[in-house]
Amino acid sequence: MRAMMVMILVFPLLFTGCVMPPSDGSGQNDNAGNDNDSPPGPSTHVVSMVNIAFAPESLTIKVGDTVRWSNDETAAINHTVTSGVGSVKDDDALLDSGFIARGDFFEFTFDQAGLFTYFCEIHPVRMTDATITVEE
Repeated sequence: MRAMMVMILVFPLLFTGCVMPPSDGSGQNDNAGNDNDSPPGPSTHVVSMVNIAFAPESLTIKVGDTVRWSNDETAAINHTVTSGVGSVKDDDALLDSGFIARGDFFEFTFDQAGLFTYFCEIHPVRMTDATITVEE
């Protein structure tokens, strides 16, 4: 009797995963056209602002990628993401987030290659000269 119960419980498990995926009824291969070798699309990269620092401080990405700066401080500390070197804001200020409160974020999509340097206007001594390198 015990062997019969085990067989009743285990037998259906033998066929788990052997079911064909549902088809649209066209008779065509449902995976046709999936090219696993195609290059990935744009990505989103995260820079954490925590312990009054950018982490990572340097990042290399591709044109079309987005960077999300996330204020992950445990205390109520604001930050900015501001284009410039040292504590001097660039005239064109490509990156100019305004205040980013704890728990908030700022995103920017880079549409051109180059080296982009930024700092935090509130903490220019500790959070300075961070870089995003954007490659083709």
